[in-house]
Amino acid sequence: MRIIDAIRIKESYRVDLSISTTAAQTAVLSEGIYDIKADVDCYIKVNPTANNVTVAAGANAGYPLLADNTIPVDVPPSCRIGAVTASGTGTLQIHRVG
Repeated sequence: MRIIDAIRIKESYRVDLSISTTAAQTAVLSEGIYDIKADVDCYIKVNPTANNVTVAAGANAGYPLLADNTIPVDVPPSCRIGAVTASGTGTLQIHRVG
């Protein structure tokens, strides 16, 4: 695992993903480190196919992300970020930082 003490702003970008109780996913992202934040409690998954993320335990269970918390995520090549909420709607902000 790589530890980042600084973020790269030049050539970085943000993706907003509308999320709800129906799983959604981004387009394929460039390999790198992303800071992820949501304005609603949700579950996230990083995989080539991530629109099957669930709130329930099991093979497609998402990693819990509580509202207004930011976590760094390492995205491998050819992967997407998927998210789903247990209830409600919101926005997942995905910022490339490295």
